[in-house]
Amino acid sequence: MEIQDASLLTLKNKINAFANTSFELSSNMSKTSIGVKKVSMTVNKIKKLSDKHEEKFAEAEKIIKQIKDVIDTKKAPRSAIIKLLDFMEDFLKVGINVAAGIDEISEAIAQTNKTINHVNDMSTENKSNFEALKQEMEKIDISGCKKKILLVDDDEIHLETTRFMLQDEFEIITARSGEEALNLFYQGLVPDLIFLDLVMPNMTGWDTFEKIKMISDLQDVPTAFFTATFDIDEIKQAFDAGVSDYVSKPVERHELMKTIENMLKKGAPINE
Repeated sequence: MEIQDASLLTLKNKINAFANTSFELSSNMSKTSIGVKKVSMTVNKIKKLSDKHEEKFAEAEKIIKQIKDVIDTKKAPRSAIIKLLDFMEDFLKVGINVAAGIDEISEAIAQTNKTINHVNDMSTENKSNFEALKQEMEKIDISGCKKKILLVDDDEIHLETTRFMLQDEFEIITARSGEEALNLFYQGLVPDLIFLDLVMPNMTGWDTFEKIKMISDLQDVPTAFFTATFDIDEIKQAFDAGVSDYVSKPVERHELMKTIENMLKKGAPINE
């Protein structure tokens, strides 16, 4: 049993997977960009602190030289020593800020590298999902122009022969019993046309047809009896019951194509 709806569901899942990885990839690329900006800002901050650090260091050197000169003359004033200590304190504070800035850069770089690695992983996953999506798209006829025909028959050879005759022009769905066909309908299948064998075990074509007409979504779907029996009274009974056509097995391809064309044009007959 082949139903394109299942393929469309698979396609939907592939699209969702591709969209999710694309979104996560975009999100992580944004995080990477933020991380890079943070590193850049911290580098600029450290550069300014380093410049200030160098200025303080140069100024401290001058004070030290002044004090050394004073000490050499044995006239080291207290104010000069205090001034030196103040500069040394400022010098140390700037140094601490530089060290903190370096730690901040290291942390930002580590986080950025982690995010970049995740982006690489997501890129690989995204590529894989894209390839899966592409393969799934190739399996499905997305033109939407193929009509769905349901064949219901317990004769597997007849099902495959008819499928072969029609599969180029139509999407062919098969059921090997009336019960299987009803299960498809209950799952939401609404074909454009139904071919129904009359003689089947457990649930005959007549029984299946009666149940089909009780399903509101199927009341406008043309249904034809497709059977090896040929009985004038039975044919009349079929048309009176609202069957669109009565096709005798075996049938030539061109005859079957003409029957399908006429049924699709007329639609289901109104059974008053």
